[in-house]
Amino acid sequence: MKFSVIIPDRNDRREFTDHCFFQLERQTVKPDQIIHVNYKPVSKDIDLVDRIKSGIKQSRNDKIFIIENDDYYPDDYFEKMAFDCDFIGVGSTWYYNIKTLGYKFLTHNNQDRSGLFCTGFKKSALNGFVFPNNIWLDLALWQFAKNYKLLKEFEVVGIKHNTGLCGGRGHDDRIYKDHDTNMDWLKKRVRKESFEFYKQWHTNNK
Repeated sequence: MKFSVIIPDRNDRREFTDHCFFQLERQTVKPDQIIHVNYKPVSKDIDLVDRIKSGIKQSRNDKIFIIENDDYYPDDYFEKMAFDCDFIGVGSTWYYNIKTLGYKFLTHNNQDRSGLFCTGFKKSALNGFVFPNNIWLDLALWQFAKNYKLLKEFEVVGIKHNTGLCGGRGHDDRIYKDHDTNMDWLKKRVRKESFEFYKQWHTNNK
């Protein structure tokens, strides 16, 4: 399967970007093209949609995955996410705040959709799609999707941290009711190297 990966990045959390590329290097199925959209921001506003649009234009493959630089992906992520439909995603996901050590399981309000960080699609399937003028690109994409597949929850984790320019409710500390004081939950959920990275980040940013 040939596919492209788009990584939107504002250069405001370099350590997460480095860890993101480490994760891509470990993949059992590797992308044919990595599009790191890290041009200098033109304003202080969230520009996620513009960066994704830029990445789509640069893609030389029809199949595209959105990879967010601060999230956790297992080594077999692309292997499990191989698809022939127009859209693919994960129907429910875990979110973990490595600053406050809180975690939460979300089913996306029982809607047939996925979080943006674990969404793949065919470029050709976007004909007629209107990009939103807000940050909720995942909602717009999945409302538009017709021919899609949603996998059951597996080892992807949306990592939250409250640093840099962040979008979405996941960075709101108030939504986390479960706490992982000793980081035992996270240790069982992610690879050893990633756990050490997140643990060190937490120590440095208490």
